[in-house]
Amino acid sequence: MHFQYIQSDMTLALALKIMLLILFLFLLSMRAAHAEIYQWTDAEGNTHFSDQKPNVPFQRKELKPISSYESVIPTIKDDSAARQQRIEDRLESKQEQRIENEKIAISDAKKAELCKEVRIEYRQAGTRLSSPNVTLDDLSKIRKRINDINERVKQYCY
Repeated sequence: MHFQYIQSDMTLALALKIMLLILFLFLLSMRAAHAEIYQWTDAEGNTHFSDQKPNVPFQRKELKPISSYESVIPTIKDDSAARQQRIEDRLESKQEQRIENEKIAISDAKKAELCKEVRIEYRQAGTRLSSPNVTLDDLSKIRKRINDINERVKQYCY
């Protein structure tokens, strides 16, 4: 068991060394990617390219990068009154939706509170059924009341 921990530590150390080597090579290649390139034409008309400065006089010329990106989508500036109206309409619509959501949340909270109250009332009505002095007339009134409470439970709790 102890051997496995040592082996995994050695594997981890080796992996770390490999990652550092890869990082070093990557950074080294980045240095080469930013090297300057020199071009010149000799007396015989031959064109030469090198990363070393030539021994002949030369003029420095800045070149445009090959991988430059230019947007093909034109920039659209629309400060028209119609656009402003669309923005205002959208904001008004969002405000109306926010108010409607708040009303729904308040309604749901009221419904939850009423549900809680109706359930408590249901429990209290059920305890009256178990009292020893209940008459048949009382039982029918309690049953009617429980049915009414059941309807309110359906209304507020579901």
